[in-house]
Amino acid sequence: MKMQARRARKSRCLSAIGLALALLGVALAGVITGCGGKEVIQPPPPAQAPVVQVLTPNGGESFRAGAQTEITWTATDGDTPMLLISVEFSPDGGAVWLPVAVDDPNDGTFTWAVPGMATGQALIRVTATDGVHRGSDVSDNPFSISSMPPPPPQTPVVHVLTPNGGESFLAGSQTGITWTATDGDTQVLLITIELSPDGGAVWLPVAVDEPNDGTFTWAVPGTATGQALIRVTATDGVHLGSDVSDNPFSITATPPPDTPETLTAKGWTAFEAGDFAQALQRFGAAIALDAQYGPAYTGRGWVELTRATTTDAFRAAVTTFDAAVARGQTSADARGGRAAAKLALGGSDLAGAVQEAQAAVAASPTFVFPHRTSFDYRDLHLIAAFAEAGRGGRFSAARDEADQVQASGIRLGDPQTWIVDDLRYPTFEAAVLAWLHKMSAAFAG
Repeated sequence: MKMQARRARKSRCLSAIGLALALLGVALAGVITGCGGKEVIQPPPPAQAPVVQVLTPNGGESFRAGAQTEITWTATDGDTPMLLISVEFSPDGGAVWLPVAVDDPNDGTFTWAVPGMATGQALIRVTATDGVHRGSDVSDNPFSISSMPPPPPQTPVVHVLTPNGGESFLAGSQTGITWTATDGDTQVLLITIELSPDGGAVWLPVAVDEPNDGTFTWAVPGTATGQALIRVTATDGVHLGSDVSDNPFSITATPPPDTPETLTAKGWTAFEAGDFAQALQRFGAAIALDAQYGPAYTGRGWVELTRATTTDAFRAAVTTFDAAVARGQTSADARGGRAAAKLALGGSDLAGAVQEAQAAVAASPTFVFPHRTSFDYRDLHLIAAFAEAGRGGRFSAARDEADQVQASGIRLGDPQTWIVDDLRYPTFEAAVLAWLHKMSAAFAG
């Protein structure tokens, strides 16, 4: 039987801001809007409840009170990977539930300090939520907890590794305090770290009851001294063992002054971490030091573009990228950002979006944005493609740009080629738009 191809909706116009947000990694909430300005369909809230399975402890295990073990699980949701996990413990077969962890990330594991209550009817319950629905699972069968063992007779043996004398640190910087701590009775040791700024006369707390993983990231305090020492103390709950740096180390209180270059580097670090407020402050501080320092304008433009949701905000990003280009920033970093912002503005800015995207590709044909590697030369081609389709229906030019990402096979005047994902479209334009959407979903960053 000959199957009749399904007909797809015909769409000739674009919602420019929606497309730009999609190209920046924001999922499109529906198809491109029509010429009549129809509203974009927003995605519904999650419809499915999370599915949870407790893996361990799942019944039959035996743990000693005070020991540490891993609670493990799987939790999935067909709507969203963003799940929050709560873990509970029942000592009496489910009559009473006690909290263990609340709103933990869904990484499948939680290190649990087994409580000091002997029981043969212990259960674990793991609950996941997607913000709307909840799903949970309980250990298939009870497990047991035996009473606390007698106190260990041995004292922990500790060695401070770094800083151990002679080092020099800048106040406000971060460094690692490292050590070894062992005990022949137990592997469960808690660590306390202290700093002496005066050769051991006074000791100030740095960290208390840290796990014995051998390292702690320390923010060096702002007290200048040449007589600093570190003391690390380990406890098994009964005995204490400690060690002190073999020799003093120094702390220099005055940091070097910031420059536009260092401030811009700090701005990009904050940008990559998703701290856009801090990134904006750093880029602004660099510009305040040197109003002609172009790289800071590029950074600020990307922050503004990433945060933009309104026409005025996208216009501000374009203005900042204009300032970057005027100060010599003609690389794909600045021109690609300006292309995305112009696409968002739409209308008379679409021609500029095409020009900027093509200029960025010409400057760097294999461009990858170093501060967001998901945005690359393919996004530049797609920006140009969407802009071409939106400015007077230049669908052949749009097809040509999208074909630089992946060949479509769609040809003007050949209806046999107007097929995307096994759907035949009634017009060349509709097929091109469907191909643009497919490329955006696959490659937009």
